[in-house]
Amino acid sequence: MGKKREVKGLKPWIETFSPRPRPNVSLLDVEGIINKTINGSKKLKVRQGTDLAMLAYELHRCRFYYYTWDHFKKRAAKAEKVAEEQKAAIMAVINLPDEIVTMELKQLLRGAISNADKKTKEQDFSNPGSAMEWIVGKYLSAIFERTFEREAGFSHHGTTREATGPFVRFVVATMAATGLRYKAASVKTALDRIAEIEEILHGSRPNHRVTHVTG
Repeated sequence: MGKKREVKGLKPWIETFSPRPRPNVSLLDVEGIINKTINGSKKLKVRQGTDLAMLAYELHRCRFYYYTWDHFKKRAAKAEKVAEEQKAAIMAVINLPDEIVTMELKQLLRGAISNADKKTKEQDFSNPGSAMEWIVGKYLSAIFERTFEREAGFSHHGTTREATGPFVRFVVATMAATGLRYKAASVKTALDRIAEIEEILHGSRPNHRVTHVTG
């Protein structure tokens, strides 16, 4: 089987990992994260049968994803450089005299370059998002929805317009427990940015639940 096609070497970065789970509930205070997320709400509950040890393991991996981000960016840059070098080599062949390279072959080579450029343009985006945006908008949102059986989203407080809600609390609590920093106000940005990238990649934009809290 061939390799999975990546988007500029950054195919949904989180999806490129297939870690072998070694659950250990002592990795971090997962119950503390859950309590902060629920925050006394009677409507929000952890899905029955949730493996807290596995949940702790998955949340702890945020650190690993964060610190490997630079590696994937460098790999993407290297792949792009190789592609440009290959294109330059093909153009050198095309520019050779007709008595050395036939017109038919030149036409085929031009078509190959055109198709490659088209695919690159379709898959490319100038800002692939930050490590934190992927962690929050892709990885933690999926864990939150599976664990609490509720769509990842946020609420706007009526007076301050500050982003709040269970998912926001979940993100902030998880980041704090894993030794990373993330502001509640950045959760909306992360969800919007990853939704934009998902639309580029798959042609559909996920809708995140947004509510408005007055008072």
